[in-house]
Amino acid sequence: MSSENRPSSAFLDACHGIPTSQVPIWMLGQSSCYLPEHRELLASATCRELHTIPSLAVEMTAQPVRRYGFDAAPLSVDPLIFLEMVGAEVVFSENRPEVATPLSSRSDLERIGKVSDDHPTIDFMKETTRSAVAELAPVPVIAVCTGPLTMAAHLIEGRPSKDLSRAKGFLYNDITAARALLRRLTDLVTCVLTAQLESGAEAVLVREECCGMISRRDFREIVLPFLSEILKPLEAKRIPAILYVDGVSHLTDLAAESGAELLALDWRTDLELIRARLPENISIQGNLDPAVLLGPPDLIQQQTVEILSHGTLYRGHIFSLGGAIHLETPPECVQSLVDIVRDFDPKLQGWGSLIR
Repeated sequence: MSSENRPSSAFLDACHGIPTSQVPIWMLGQSSCYLPEHRELLASATCRELHTIPSLAVEMTAQPVRRYGFDAAPLSVDPLIFLEMVGAEVVFSENRPEVATPLSSRSDLERIGKVSDDHPTIDFMKETTRSAVAELAPVPVIAVCTGPLTMAAHLIEGRPSKDLSRAKGFLYNDITAARALLRRLTDLVTCVLTAQLESGAEAVLVREECCGMISRRDFREIVLPFLSEILKPLEAKRIPAILYVDGVSHLTDLAAESGAELLALDWRTDLELIRARLPENISIQGNLDPAVLLGPPDLIQQQTVEILSHGTLYRGHIFSLGGAIHLETPPECVQSLVDIVRDFDPKLQGWGSLIR
């Protein structure tokens, strides 16, 4: 279906800065084990199967949309699986993927091959995307991938790291090798996102969760050129591109230069204070602290109201968490959050239940 014939979407409109009657909502990590139906699915399949069998990946993607009526559906596939396309061995330990043999030197780059668009993972992504689009229409499906720096960090660290000491050591000790690795991973990200877009996804989410741990200089000189290569062609095609950087506050203005139409801001960022550092043509997504959903109803309401109010300062606002949802989150607290957001009228900058 061409974009001209698709029904109007509050999510897509907000991405483009078109006024909406409601603030659209979806959440980072919305397809995860906080949902009882997700836990049931995990009990019947291995973690690898959930991320490599199209029917299971589609079911994970659809579950939160069915339950809460979210306005967008990011494909539920762990992006580390994509590293197998360049020759990395990905294993699952305690239901989380890890790189079996991390990179440690320039010579290890020989194990990282060039990406091919006929890899079985591409066939999996295309089938998953087509099926999710058919299952969830008219809710837009979001193509997803981690960014090249985060991909590189996983290849070097092997597993999530609190300080990226190995990855940053690799970067600073051999910048030429690091750039060569980022070059190859940029091709990988572009290939994966293209496959999803060609199969019906209507927007893109690139998660650069490791960029918050590097300096402005390194982000500007090393990472930003690769991100721009991925995102600027989408900007020219009017495909909404969302960039999420965890710990983005010191990089916000630079991230806005990447070609992303929408910045997903982490929970540490004050939407009101950061406004002056962003251009007028940027929409935002965010940014409730996920831990607030573990608190009492009045706290959820108070902080959600504040974010919704500050969101009206921007040309477009999509409500979301400023990080992945905690697995201990009660599903009923998510429903309360959705109800608050649905009741907010961005035109009146108030709540329908209070003015009717």
